[in-house]
This record gives sequence, structure tokens and C-alpha cells, in this order.
Amino acid sequence: MMEKNSNIKSNDNSNGLVLEVTDLSYGFNHEMVIEGIDFSLERGDYLWVIGPNGSGKTTLMKVILKIYALNAGSIDLFGKGIDEFDGWDRIAYVPQRMLFFDPYFPATAKEVASMRLKVLGGRQKNPKNIERKDRERVEDAFEKLGISPLMNKRIGELSGGQLQRVFLARALIANSDLIFLDEPTSAIEPRVREDFFNTIDELNKRGSTIVLINHDIAGMGINNNKILYINKKQIFFGAGRDFCLSDDMGDYFGSSQHIICHQHMDEGEGVED
Repeated sequence: MMEKNSNIKSNDNSNGLVLEVTDLSYGFNHEMVIEGIDFSLERGDYLWVIGPNGSGKTTLMKVILKIYALNAGSIDLFGKGIDEFDGWDRIAYVPQRMLFFDPYFPATAKEVASMRLKVLGGRQKNPKNIERKDRERVEDAFEKLGISPLMNKRIGELSGGQLQRVFLARALIANSDLIFLDEPTSAIEPRVREDFFNTIDELNKRGSTIVLINHDIAGMGINNNKILYINKKQIFFGAGRDFCLSDDMGDYFGSSQHIICHQHMDEGEGVED
């Protein structure tokens, strides 16, 4: 079991919001990629971001993380505007693909995953010489993702899928206040996915706010706190149950909307036809 996270801070903003996105738009080469996005998240929310390929999901996440420059609208993180926000150590991000990463960097998988511990709690650590408690957290994360045998392998020896899981372990170790995950299980075999999502659920229950992009809507836990459906523009934002009962969403999902909802509503809860 992962130990209770002592690094998650209480909300220090006046309105209690972890993330607030207002009328966000982004485009390049005179073409809008996303526009008119409005939603907010509180501590402990769990948001699934869904939509078809090319709908702007990854772009939205990168704008929020300041990887892409905001064109219009506003973003507040923990009560601060994105330009004034300086608490990036409170945020973890696992991208869909690992870009700008040197596979020949002379480090083991364990050392790369442990680097996140250097900034936690303001502690300065050498990832080669981490404390016992932290070492247990690293081992636990690797075990949950089914990659314990990779701990002492050099990064250059790993496949793309294995490398993705090492970075997933890095995010789990962080126990961050706000965790962004872009298709986190795309490189993970089905037998490991359930353990991974159980781990994310665990972090969420302990206070981490989760923002997760996932194409596998059929496997989606509909009782997760909130759903954001976008297709260039915002189509739906709200609770899972409201998504299930929304006639408007039927225009996008057809009969599969009710199949999804019937699979995942609490026992005894029906979905009106």
C-alpha cells in the first residue's frame, strides 16, 4: 500500500479551486484548435477528458501546463493566474509520448523515477542514495505497474512501452496535488491497467486532483467525479450521472452512451431511456 501522502497541501486559495479554466482558446497558423473551454476543479476531483481523435484534448492539457502559450481566456492554478503561478512542483504530468528525452542518459529506471523525490517537501536528495521510506515508495510504484524487474536497467535498454511505465511510476511516486495523465495506459498491457487505475483511484481518495485523457470510454468509470467532452469546442462538462442522463450527448454517442452508462452506474441505479 502507498503510504498516506503528507505532501498534499490544503488549498491556499480563497475560493477553494485547484484549477479554473475560463473561455480558453488556442490556435496556430490562423486556425483554432480549441475554443470556448470553461471548467473548474476542486481538490479531490477526478476528471476524464474525452473526445474523438484530433478534438484538442492533448492541446488543452498542454496549454494548462504552459507548454503551449495561451491565446485567449484565463487559467488559474491553486488560486493564482498561470503567469504568476510558481508551484509547479505540486503538479505531475505524464505525456502520451516521451519527447525530448535522451535514451542514452546514464541512469537506471529506478534513478529516473526517483528524481522526482528531489523536490518533494523541499528536500534535496541524490536519487542514488534515497532514504528507506522513499525507497519503499519507489519499489511499490514499480510493483504496481508490473515493472519491478526493470528497476536496475539502464534507460537506453528499455522499450518505448517500458519507458512510458517508468515515467508513470515517477508520477505515482510524487503523490502530487494535481496530476495530468495523457493516455497513460496506451503502452500498458491489459493485465496491468486495472492495477494502475486502482493506484490512481488511491491517490485521488487521498486528495490528489486527477485530470486524465483516455480514449477507452467503454472502460470508463462513469461514477468518476466529472467528465469533460470536447470536440474543438466544449460539448459537455459535468458529473458522470449527468452525462448519462443527457439527451444532448446521445447525438454524439448514440446507443453506446446508454451501454457505457448501464455498465458503470452504481448497482440499483438505472439510466432512463
